[in-house]
Amino acid sequence: MKEIIEYILTAIIILSVIPFYNMVVSNYYVRTSQQVEEGITILYADAIKYALQKAYEKGNYSLNVNEINMLIDSWIKSYVGNTTASQYSYYVRIYSAITNISVDAVNKKIIVKTLYNMSLQLTLISSNGLSSMSTPIIFAISVNNTDNTYIYMVDYSSYIIKSFSAIIAILESSNVKFVGYWFNNTMNTGSIINMNNQLAIVNSKVINALDIPGMGKVANATLYYYSSTAVSNYSRRVFNIIRWAVFSGNVPSCLNYNVSEVNYLANYTNYNSSHVMYKLWMYRNDLVVNNCPGFSEVPAGQYNYVYQIDFPVTNLLLVTLYDGKGNVAYAPAYWHSQEIGHGPPSLNAKKMYFWIEIGIFTYMVELWVWRV
Repeated sequence: MKEIIEYILTAIIILSVIPFYNMVVSNYYVRTSQQVEEGITILYADAIKYALQKAYEKGNYSLNVNEINMLIDSWIKSYVGNTTASQYSYYVRIYSAITNISVDAVNKKIIVKTLYNMSLQLTLISSNGLSSMSTPIIFAISVNNTDNTYIYMVDYSSYIIKSFSAIIAILESSNVKFVGYWFNNTMNTGSIINMNNQLAIVNSKVINALDIPGMGKVANATLYYYSSTAVSNYSRRVFNIIRWAVFSGNVPSCLNYNVSEVNYLANYTNYNSSHVMYKLWMYRNDLVVNNCPGFSEVPAGQYNYVYQIDFPVTNLLLVTLYDGKGNVAYAPAYWHSQEIGHGPPSLNAKKMYFWIEIGIFTYMVELWVWRV
């Protein structure tokens, strides 16, 4: 009888300990394989900065191009080392402080939302791609308490351009700049790449405007870039260059000069089964003219020059391709928001936030790292 009582008491003790043991394991024990050390997260953050800045320096920073995304991923893995790369996975989101740009065509309003209250300027590109204009500096008019964003509004009812195919937004303070884009839903957007040190665009849309000997079918191009005060562009222009002059006193009596026309053009080749690649060129035509007393202006020769547009194009923002018939394609030099890595992140991932400078602009980064 005594032995039976001892067995019963022992069983009761064991049963009472099991729930306590389960509670301790569930709440206080975490498997080592799920933990991510702080140093590993910092290492991946450094690798992200290194890879993105290297991509920008080489001119291949269009992350939506699959080959470039894979290249950046390989740089990140190389930076952290093979052992670490085999034990951890990562996912990163890179985004601008300009969270949304929308156009209210009925009320002729452009609404921009941002995470920070800074000065804002917009560049508006016409629906046919042939012209553009920049707005004055704009300041936030209100705060959206729902998503904690600042609201900017532009009334464009009095503007010369009233129908847009693209908008470039620059948000800046004294020490940071953010960029954002808006494209008309009917427009086709491509990606900028560096093709053997020549500026090129990968796109799914073919635009042919001109047939130039030696170049084949080409499209017109405009290159938008950021200067110290505003957005400017390289596009078609005509100018005169004096080659020599004969003077009578202080007055030229006979002139020989060039009437020079410069165009920016893009011809295409196949890139893959679904996309074409446009290479960018500067095409210059010089008409040499003699203008002397007793003679009308006499053409004395004509010369054509073609120069490839090399990387880097300082502060490049956007390239537009168009044919003058309403067909337009675009390739932003930067991006509004991009993702790299092996998402979605694991529930056990360690998260880190930081900022990064890519080119002339600032981006915010969300990084997740977890054990595999």
